[in-house]
Amino acid sequence: MTTRVGITGIGMITPLGNDVATTWEAICQGRSGAGPIRRFDPSCHAVRIAAERDVVSALFVIPYPPGFPILVPGQVISAEILKFMAALDVREIHGFRPELGFRIFNDAALRRVAEATAARAALAVSGRAATPTETPAGAATPADSEATPARLTRSES
Repeated sequence: MTTRVGITGIGMITPLGNDVATTWEAICQGRSGAGPIRRFDPSCHAVRIAAERDVVSALFVIPYPPGFPILVPGQVISAEILKFMAALDVREIHGFRPELGFRIFNDAALRRVAEATAARAALAVSGRAATPTETPAGAATPADSEATPARLTRSES
């Protein structure tokens, strides 16, 4: 008997990158994705190192009521924020859908934002700051921003 397998996708998500090329480049440069655990207090565990990834919010996340933001675009989603969200007792949370999870920036979008920030800083240092309507050559524009839906739900803290 032959077993048939269907491959629906190929790739990787690692602490070194979200695709084969980025991860391979980091490995070739000798970078490690492992380090001290930051997402929780590991003192009661025998192992205190892990390969963690930062997850960056792409939207405002605002519980209603009272209406103050828990997350803003560009903020790292921490374990403390997830615990706080899990404990909330509110009617709705704008920017968060439990069935889909948080909307997060992918690595390509974060890279483009970093490059745009560096380009603006270089212009400022040179004495010529970019005007609001001017975008440095090669820099990301708001229309270019990419976000990837994540399956990180309130119960995963």
